[in-house]
Amino acid sequence: MIALAAQCGLRRGEVARLRREDVVPDLLGHCLRVVGKGGHIRNVPLPDLLARDLLGCYAGYLFPSPWAGT
Repeated sequence: MIALAAQCGLRRGEVARLRREDVVPDLLGHCLRVVGKGGHIRNVPLPDLLARDLLGCYAGYLFPSPWAGT
């Protein structure tokens, strides 16, 4: 979570809502499809090491909550 916020400049709410499916291939590697404030969608470049770690996760939310049932 901290690496995503620090290296990609994501807000805490954006990090909490990330799904494995939001990691998409790009011309230069991978990027994150992020839904920000007001529902605006933007693509954020993803460092190679962080992309490799995220691609190794299971499908669904990257940081599921035990209270939300997901």
